Amino acid sequence: MAQLFVRSPGKAVLADVGAPPAPKPPVVIRSAADVSDIVDAGIDHSDPVAQRRARRKTLLVMTIALGGVFVDAYDFTSLGIGTIQLRHEFHLSAAAVGLLSASMAFSAMFGALFGGYQMSRFFHFWLTVGYVLFFLVHVEQVILAGWNNFRSMVIGVEVAND
Repeated sequence: MAQLFVRSPGKAVLADVGAPPAPKPPVVIRSAADVSDIVDAGIDHSDPVAQRRARRKTLLVMTIALGGVFVDAYDFTSLGIGTIQLRHEFHLSAAAVGLLSASMAFSAMFGALFGGYQMSRFFHFWLTVGYVLFFLVHVEQVILAGWNNFRSMVIGVEVAND
């Protein structure tokens, strides 16, 4: 193989021309510090501007990761709190409760595998449309039920006119 001597500012490198690149070692992530180290690996830490960019990148990665953990924890907690009421209301067996609890994890996995930014926007748009339609139908039902029903909903007790 031919060798090439490359000179760049502050560096002199002797490289084999046409040699295959060396295989990269596998990336192992066991903690938040490992993620930070991976993000910071290509940064020149003697440059203050590069240090600020590295800190921003690290903060962004940590925010995204912790935000995902928070959303998942919130979803699972809200389902866990409502499981007892759902079981009694719909007379669910233990297997049905387990299937109900697992459905959220499976849907999150499906969304992660086949979703993406555009799919997320699509579903959020149609969910918002559904919420607005539900709200409008609910307001119409309250209006049709009459003033006394609305007043009892707001104050929590029904006022009977004798």
